[in-house]
Amino acid sequence: MDSFLTTTYEVVNHFIENDNLYTLFFDSNNSKNILLSPRDGGKTEASLSLVIYSCVKPIFKIYLIIGTGYLLSKLNILNGQGIKIISQVVLSVLLPSLSFNKIVTNIEDSLIKEVGICMLSSVLLFALGGACGIAANIFCKVPKQWRYGSICACIFPNISDLPIAYLQNMQSIFSEEQINQGVSFVIIFLVAFLLAVFNLGGFKLVEYDFIAQNKLIEANKTLDLEHGENNNSSLEMNEYRHLENQTSKDTNGKQSTPDQPSDLQSLDTVESREADVLDSVSDYDDFPTHSSKGRKPSVLSSTAPKVYREDTSALQHKKSRRMSILSNQESLQNQILNLSKQKSLVQDFAQTDKEGNPIPDDPVLRFIKYNSKKLDLENTTNDDLQRWASFHSSKAASEGVHELTHENYPNANGSFIDDHASNALSDLNFDTEETTASRIARMVTTDTQITSKDIDNAGKGLVSDRIRNIKGMKFLIFFIENCMRPCPLSVIIGLIIAFIPWVKALFVGTNVSMPNAPDQLPPLSFIMDYTSYVGAASVPFGLLLLGATLGSLDIKTLPKGFITAAVFMLAARQIFMPVIGILWCNRLAESGWIDMTSDLSKVLLFVICIDFGLPSMTTMIYLTSSYTPIDADDTLQMDCVSFFLMLQYPLLIINLPVMASYYIKVQLHL
Repeated sequence: MDSFLTTTYEVVNHFIENDNLYTLFFDSNNSKNILLSPRDGGKTEASLSLVIYSCVKPIFKIYLIIGTGYLLSKLNILNGQGIKIISQVVLSVLLPSLSFNKIVTNIEDSLIKEVGICMLSSVLLFALGGACGIAANIFCKVPKQWRYGSICACIFPNISDLPIAYLQNMQSIFSEEQINQGVSFVIIFLVAFLLAVFNLGGFKLVEYDFIAQNKLIEANKTLDLEHGENNNSSLEMNEYRHLENQTSKDTNGKQSTPDQPSDLQSLDTVESREADVLDSVSDYDDFPTHSSKGRKPSVLSSTAPKVYREDTSALQHKKSRRMSILSNQESLQNQILNLSKQKSLVQDFAQTDKEGNPIPDDPVLRFIKYNSKKLDLENTTNDDLQRWASFHSSKAASEGVHELTHENYPNANGSFIDDHASNALSDLNFDTEETTASRIARMVTTDTQITSKDIDNAGKGLVSDRIRNIKGMKFLIFFIENCMRPCPLSVIIGLIIAFIPWVKALFVGTNVSMPNAPDQLPPLSFIMDYTSYVGAASVPFGLLLLGATLGSLDIKTLPKGFITAAVFMLAARQIFMPVIGILWCNRLAESGWIDMTSDLSKVLLFVICIDFGLPSMTTMIYLTSSYTPIDADDTLQMDCVSFFLMLQYPLLIINLPVMASYYIKVQLHL
């Protein structure tokens, strides 16, 4: 630590005495002279001014791309559903292509030690972050509902787009070959990250915060059911006593007279209610009524004669009823239009509701479920909205949630008339039992729809239950299944190819003698062209998604004392951990594990260094929103993780350039 403080003092004095920002940005006559300065016996190296500018410049590009995604989110061009789809494209196609291309091109069999150092450094990085998260829970007021989520936010940094984008813009410091090799080392860190989050169950840290909450909901549900049964039994008893008393009164000779038409009036009331329902049905052309399936006889109609009377106000009553329904429709339509402009990742990523029921992928059903409380109207119930959503879900993709008119609004009594409409809701009650193929496809193509149940169902349909029930076997099968994710799979295949020279020669030029194609390129060079072309879009799309995700965050309320905890975790991630990362790199160099005379070793140390100073992963947002019930009253976990991420990324322009400038100038002497 003393050497770290000493070298820091030396570099600050060197900057004050020899370089300044004026000569870098304004004095064009001296700009060429300050690029290289003599040091260490005539060996030339970049001046501190150039190093600082080269380390700050990539942040400008990164912020511009993130800002573009943020703007697209605010303009509702890139909403939660779009983020979800593009994220799947990046994870399934773009990032695997980039990983395969960089691994095969830049990794050789002689670099096995460097790959091992990357994996070891990633273990230290995750362990150090976990220690910082535990310390935050001990010394600060971290909410109990976000206890495990805070640890996860400290463990896993954003190892993917950010370090790659940063490294690819360091042409003033590193050569093109060094940059490509550095990207391949970042991808090794990325694989370690994916293995820790998905294969080894790191996602369960986020899920643990919701387990206790779900158990409490289940306990309350059980109590409500028991209480409801008691209420129903008492209500039935009261109704029975009331009916018994009424029967005894009738038997005492109290018959209806013209002056007291009690039975006729009750009969008229029942018949008028049935007529009102049918009147509301006849208002809609979409639901034809059939005389044979019309009115069902009432209970009283079998014991009392039917009375037909001409009500002079019936027409006026029907007209006012129609106007009331149309008014409700217009009010509901305006609410839907306003709510559809609001953005929520929970609405698009949530998997269950408060009662644990699964939520289908239908966007209209998700919209109605998420906004059910906000859509409560005077004469419109949530049941009506659910029926409307289920009936029109097949048209939602093309028409959106705006198409609510009197032709497709549900009936006043909340029911459907024709058989086709009555089956609409039942058609959407999908089977929650997944097939083996659909379960694996869901796991490998998304980074959100994964839960602890997937560990329990691992190998189901592929391995016999006798083998699956062996202790630890389900977790092992789950680990293997997650290796089927496109990115880890592409890296595994790429490493196998890279470590076998004669196989690698089929893809890229090597020292191995291999007949070329007619264009004098390796026979399978077209695969490298494809992966290079497609993979180039991975980093821009990833940064756009980062900006859109930040733009979709909505912080409602923060618990008391959480700001102090967030600042503590921020200092741990962006001050303490970078210092430990620099000391770790120094230790690797001093121990002789890395040859400091090699340009490859220098870029490896630089990659390790900057990975210790990255902000938390944005996957944390997707995982938290997917575990949050879609109709949750309290979204404390989403509020906490949103606030913590929003604190980190604005400070990226200070933290990363300072750390990179220091390590390049003082430790690497570049």
